[in-house]
Amino acid sequence: MEKVVFLDRDGTINEEVNYLHKREDLRILPAVTEGLRLLSEAGFLLILITNQAGIGRGYYSVRDCIELNDFLAAELQKGSAGLSAGYYCPHHPTHGIGEWKRACLCRKPEAGLFYQAEWDMLSEKLREDCLFGLSEREREEAERELLPDKGGGESGSLLQSGLRLPEALLSELKKRNETLSELRSWLSHCYMIGDKLIDMEAGHRFGVCGILLSTGYGAEEEKKAKPGDYDYFSKDMKEAAEWILKRERRDSLRS
Repeated sequence: MEKVVFLDRDGTINEEVNYLHKREDLRILPAVTEGLRLLSEAGFLLILITNQAGIGRGYYSVRDCIELNDFLAAELQKGSAGLSAGYYCPHHPTHGIGEWKRACLCRKPEAGLFYQAEWDMLSEKLREDCLFGLSEREREEAERELLPDKGGGESGSLLQSGLRLPEALLSELKKRNETLSELRSWLSHCYMIGDKLIDMEAGHRFGVCGILLSTGYGAEEEKKAKPGDYDYFSKDMKEAAEWILKRERRDSLRS
């Protein structure tokens, strides 16, 4: 499997704007395009993992979210820093409206969207291995939920969906990550970059290295951090990319 850098959006890639959903309000942060280009050229997939509680609160629609992310991806692609995929959580546990009001496994600091992204990358053999570990009822539920038309995104869109993996299948995938050497090795070469400690916690729960940026809320978050809350603190995306590439080179020399 290809190495991945998972990316938060607001405050990490673009300037923090409360409940951003209009393209005219989107401003990509300095050093982001250059940093992402370095990672892309080094063979990393760039995958967006974003909490979008504005959907759940009724401030904007799923379509608004998808269109903004596709616009963001197009802007980054102009600088050869294209995103490979994107995943969103529309829920809020207390302020969501209707179906969006619930505790979920996809809202960071939960790691559900990371597992969904991993599932979408897995070989057919590894998928079958995970499904084999389920009961017949759980397997039937998983196969229903994972049908193509259950994705929640739009055809041709970068933004794929929210979490579609049923909890039982997510647990099986987590077990495989902990026990299979090929998946443990893959995780050791993947990263999460964000501006909040919940981004770091989500990345650590999934099993990847967490890089906290000083942009967005990052400078204030770093002051609250405890030892082990993040693996590296970086002033911007370019410095984060350079740190990742240096770490990868060092690891390749050891192997």
